[in-house]
Amino acid sequence: MTAASVLALSVLAAAASLGAGPRLTGRVLGPGDRPLDAVRVKIYVGGTPATTTWADSTGAYTVEIPSMPPGATVMAWFIPVNDDLSPECLILAESPTLSSGGLLPCVPRLRVGGEGAEYSVTLLGPDARLEKLKALPCFAKNFHEGE
Repeated sequence: MTAASVLALSVLAAAASLGAGPRLTGRVLGPGDRPLDAVRVKIYVGGTPATTTWADSTGAYTVEIPSMPPGATVMAWFIPVNDDLSPECLILAESPTLSSGGLLPCVPRLRVGGEGAEYSVTLLGPDARLEKLKALPCFAKNFHEGE
């Protein structure tokens, strides 16, 4: 490859990245903080699949966040291929109905800036996931409040 073609490819890559929207980046880990590569990261806007990617061999992922219409709920799902692990969800934007109703109090929320955001997650098996949820104040408040 000539120096001119390398320069041309660099210019094209830079031009493509200028128009790119915000991105969600991070790592997906499993029990024992081991990287997971068989995990699909899917972004949903208003319940409709919008973009998707896979974690690489180090557990790293980068997915473009589509434009977020005002009032739409935007969620990222981390879905493992391994059935022994539970999927995880992250709220990137939420509709006024969702935020005021407290329907998903234990689901983490992440504020996305103009450049995007970084979020790493550890996927656990169902029993470990339930134990983690039980320890959260939002779980106790929501499910034991009426007792």
